[in-house]
Amino acid sequence: MISILRTTAEFSVEAGDGDNLNFRVEIFEFEGSRAEQPKFRARVWRYETFRLLPLNAVARGEMFDHTCLVLDDMFDGLEVTASTPEDALRLCRTKILTQCGVVD
Repeated sequence: MISILRTTAEFSVEAGDGDNLNFRVEIFEFEGSRAEQPKFRARVWRYETFRLLPLNAVARGEMFDHTCLVLDDMFDGLEVTASTPEDALRLCRTKILTQCGVVD
């Protein structure tokens, strides 16, 4: 089934240790679901930071942080029925916040 990207958003959730979990959510609409209640699928990414120690910097003790997007297995592929892409995004964000124990 073909889906079309409708909206994208990024937001942070404060983790218990003071760090933030940073998410990027893409909302896709299933083509042909324009009936009374369109169906949407969320593609959920999480920003991950890795500390790298390149071999040529070992002697100097230099470390470098590298941030990249990884698919979040817990939330990726979430399907919702909503009237607009923004409502679908709101439902997805609420699910993520609830799972992380944050009351919005």
